[in-house]
Formats: sequence, structure tokens, C-alpha cells
Amino acid sequence: MQSRPKGEFPASKPQIFLSPPDRIGVRILFDESTIQRLRNVPGSRWESQRRYWSFPRTRDALEKLLAALRIDWHQLDREVAIALELIKTAPTPPQRIPPPHPSVSSDLEALRRELRIRNYSPKTAKSYGSCVRTFVKFIAPRHPRDLADDEIREVFSRMLDSSQRSSAGLNQLINALRFLYVEVFRRLAVRRGCPCARERSG
Repeated sequence: MQSRPKGEFPASKPQIFLSPPDRIGVRILFDESTIQRLRNVPGSRWESQRRYWSFPRTRDALEKLLAALRIDWHQLDREVAIALELIKTAPTPPQRIPPPHPSVSSDLEALRRELRIRNYSPKTAKSYGSCVRTFVKFIAPRHPRDLADDEIREVFSRMLDSSQRSSAGLNQLINALRFLYVEVFRRLAVRRGCPCARERSG
């Protein structure tokens, strides 16, 4: 009678799992005929350190492995079935972007009004409006008025890190936010130490 290979141990049923980085691991109840069938699977390997058999993580190897174990793929753990694309996971729902604060539209109108009063060009007014809307979406659902000065600096810094804008586009964003807080919201503290102005000079 042939002795059990070192590391084999009884188990109630075959344990099939993902073995990093790109293998399928199997632990089974020792049985010489089953072991021989596993050895015949192309790419089979006894992992002496980890004490289990491993196989290439391919559909072909899996089919031969299941045939050797005489089980159906429906008996596989969900993780293994997904990795081998035997079942599909539900698509991840798109991340819901919270709507802007309800009173933002009146602030945008106030911004346009102030720009007209100060005789800014229609092109600049349109650009400022676009920049402010981007800012509003970035901080939603909070209102721009609710941000403290240090929060404005932090948000603006994060916007700079995530922005793909050109230098001119970044300057436009800086000027638009400074106009919003200084001229529309009358934030004198921001006027004296405007974080946008600091970012531009840096």
C-alpha cells in the first residue's frame, strides 16, 4: 500500500480556492487514484510548502481538474467561479452625485448680475459661471457659503490635484472663486487672506 504524500490530510470534500498569484489551489482527502488523475492535469504541481496541489488558473485546466475530482463547477465557491468567469457579477451601480444645494441657482444669478454690473465680458461671465458650477458640484451637497476659510483652501487644493485644466484654466478657476467669495458673498476674511490668491501666487 502506497503511503500518503507528505502534507496530504483528510478533508470532507475537495477544497478549491484561488492560489496567488495565478493558480488554483486544491486540498483533498487522500486517494491514490484521485491523486494520479490530478497529476495528469497539465501544469499540476504539489506545493510542498503550502501543502496543497495547484494548477494553472485557466478554463482548460479547471475543466480537467473538475473531471479529475469528478465534481461539477456549480460546487465551486463563488469567488473561484467569478475569477474563472463561470458566473458574472452584477455591474457596479454608478456613483450617485448628490444634487447641488437648492439655493445655489440664486447665487449663480447673483454672480452673473455682479459680473454685468462690473462690465465683465460675456465670455468671462460664462467661464466664471462654469467654474463656479464645477466648484459647487465638487462640494455638493454643502453650500459654498457654509465653507470656512480653511475648508475653502482644502477644497481648492483638492480641486487643483484632480484638475486636468491648463494654467489659463486654473487661473480662471482661481479668479472665479475669488469673485464669488469676495464680491458676491462679501467674505471680507477671504478678501484679506484669500486662499485662491495664495494658490495663484504659489
